[in-house]
Amino acid sequence: MSSTLFAILALPANTYAQEDIGVISVESTTIDDRFDNKRNEASNVSVISGDEVDSAHTQNIQQMLQSIPGITTEVQAGDSLKIHIRGIENQVYMGEKPGVAVVIDGVPVFERTGRVNIDMDNIESIKVIKGGASYLFGDDALSGAVIITTKRGAKYQGYTVGAEAGSFGYQKGLLRAGYSGENSNGHLQVSSREIDGYHDDSASKADYLNGKLQYYVSESSDLTFGMELSDRNKNSHGAVKGVVAAENDPESKDIESYNDYTNHYDVNLAKYYATYSKDFSKTDNLMVNVYSFGDDTQFLSRPDRTDPKLHTYLNDYQQVQNGLKTEYRSSGGGLAWMAAADLRENSYENNVSYNINVPDNPWIPGDQSATAGDPYSDDTTDESVQAAYGEVKFSVSDPLVVTINGRLDHIAYDYTSNISALELDKTFDVKSWRLGGNYALSKDKDLYGNVSTGFRAPSISQLFTGDISPTGSTDSNPDLEPEHAVNIELGYRTKTTLFGAPTEMDVAIFQIDRDDYIMKT
Repeated sequence: MSSTLFAILALPANTYAQEDIGVISVESTTIDDRFDNKRNEASNVSVISGDEVDSAHTQNIQQMLQSIPGITTEVQAGDSLKIHIRGIENQVYMGEKPGVAVVIDGVPVFERTGRVNIDMDNIESIKVIKGGASYLFGDDALSGAVIITTKRGAKYQGYTVGAEAGSFGYQKGLLRAGYSGENSNGHLQVSSREIDGYHDDSASKADYLNGKLQYYVSESSDLTFGMELSDRNKNSHGAVKGVVAAENDPESKDIESYNDYTNHYDVNLAKYYATYSKDFSKTDNLMVNVYSFGDDTQFLSRPDRTDPKLHTYLNDYQQVQNGLKTEYRSSGGGLAWMAAADLRENSYENNVSYNINVPDNPWIPGDQSATAGDPYSDDTTDESVQAAYGEVKFSVSDPLVVTINGRLDHIAYDYTSNISALELDKTFDVKSWRLGGNYALSKDKDLYGNVSTGFRAPSISQLFTGDISPTGSTDSNPDLEPEHAVNIELGYRTKTTLFGAPTEMDVAIFQIDRDDYIMKT
C-alpha cells in the first residue's frame, strides 16, 4: 500500500516539476485579513467574503458556516452560538469553551457563556483555519480558529438604510453613514435584530452600534480605530425530545419538561481596538494591535423545584480582556518569516446571588436557607498571558514550500474569593507548533499536509473546584496538565470551472489525537 501511495504522489512531481510557486510570503496573522492568499498554505483554510454574507440575508452566522465542511454550530438564540470544528467538544452542553479560537478584528473573543455573538451586518470576511491552531492563537485552539474582520474601506461611503422581515416575527433594521477622503475613510452603523422564535419563550433582540476609522499616516502606513457596542436580550427555553413530544408539543410549551437550567440572558459587550500597519518595503511589514473587550452578562439559573417560572440564582459575570499584539514579517530569496508577540491581561468577576427565598434542603449537604439578594458566590480571577510566536516558510524546490510555526505561552492565574478570602494561583508554560508543506502540482492545483498542535489550559475551577466549592462532590486537582491535541492532515485544493462558473475545491483527510483530556468542567 505504501509503495502504491508513493507512486500516486510521485507521478505529479514528474509532470509539474517546473511549476513556479511565485513569491513566498507569510500570510498567517492573528490581527487582520490583509494577507489573504492560500497559495503555499499548509493547512485547510476556508474564506467567506462579506459580499457573500450580505447577499445571503441570513439571520445568524450559523447559516453561513454551514457551507464549510467540518463545522458544526450550536445556536441558542439570536446571533449567539458555539462554533465547533471537526467534532471537537460537540458533546459539551453548558459554559465550556468550544475548542475553537474566535478572533474579531484581532481581538480574541470569548464570552463567559462559552458562546460568541457576531453582528451579521458588519462582516468584511470570515476565515476558518481547521486543525490545531495554538501555534498562532494560543489557548483553546484545539481544533482550529475563526477569524472575522469587520467592514472597512471607502466602499462604504454614503448612506445606507435597510430593513428586513421574516417568519417567526423576524425583523431587522440598519442605518449606516460613511465617508471617504484623501487621507482617511470611515463609517458608523446602527442596527437592530429581533425574532420571536419558533419555540415557546425563545425570543431574542440585539442592538448594535459599531464604527471604524482608517487614517493613512503616509503612503506606506495606516492607523485603524474600531469600536462595537451591543446590547442583547435572549431567552432559552429548550426544545422537545422524542417523537411523541414533537407531535403533541412541537413548540415546547410544557415549561416543566423543557425549561433550561439557564435562561433570561442580558448581554452587554463593548469592544475597542486600534491597529497600526507599516510597510517598510514591498516585503517587510509591521503590524501592532491593541484592544479592550468587555463582557457584562447577567442571567438566571436553576429553576425552582416548586415553580419552574422562578429561578434560584441571579448570575452577574463581568470580564475585561486587554491585550497588545505585534507582528513583523519579511521575505526574500525563497525565504519568508514572521516574528510576533501576544500580551494579555484579563480579569473575570463572578457574582452569584439568590434570586428568591430558599428554604433548607435536608437532602443536599450545605444547601441552607437563604434570602433573595444574599450572596452565593463572589470571586475574581486575573489571567496574564505572555506569548511569543513565529513562522518560517522556505522553498525546498520550485514546487515545494515548507512551513514551520512555533509558539510559547506563559499563562498565570490569580484567584480571590471575596467571601472567604481564599486565594489561589497557578502558572503554565505551553509550547505549540506546526510543521507543514505545500506542493504545487500546477498553477491551480496544490497538495498540502501538516502536523499541528492545539492546547487548552485548565481553568481555575477545574484545578481547585474542591477548594472553591467545598460542599461539592469533586476534589481539587492542582496537578492537572494542559490538554493537548495533535492534528495530522493531508489535503488537495484546486481552482476550476464548473458549469461555466469559477469553482474552488479543497479536500482533506485528517486525524486528531487528544491527550490529557480534561473531563470535569
